[in-house]
Amino acid sequence: MRTQSFLVLVVFFYVTSTFVFHANSAIAPAPNDHKKASPARLGGGGGLGGYKPIEDVKDPHIQDVGKFAVSEYNKQAKTNLRFSNVIKGQMQTVAGINYRLVIAAKKGGATNNYLGEVYERPWEGFMNLTSFRALLRG
Repeated sequence: MRTQSFLVLVVFFYVTSTFVFHANSAIAPAPNDHKKASPARLGGGGGLGGYKPIEDVKDPHIQDVGKFAVSEYNKQAKTNLRFSNVIKGQMQTVAGINYRLVIAAKKGGATNNYLGEVYERPWEGFMNLTSFRALLRG
């Protein structure tokens, strides 16, 4: 049990320090290194604190988070939305990552936009849908 607790603590500090290190390098990326410094690739949203825009919503992991949100909503609401894509989003680094995503999904023949919020602890393989709602057209 002690070894397991120690390992969790080591992983937590490693991941936290990695986010801080990468967040700092995202502020002033090296020339020709813009892909590496993308917040979507860093998984840190550009730093600790508030929500930051996701620059690359086409990143496969961001699309997977959107698919997860729709899938979980379908289970909870007993409905059958079909994921189309993530349109835009924000992420926040906390003791994990909060994602706030605008997701296009189909119900019947109509495509609507939804706001899905997901909390992830990637080092544990953990994701949880915290909120999901339809956005008003306007």
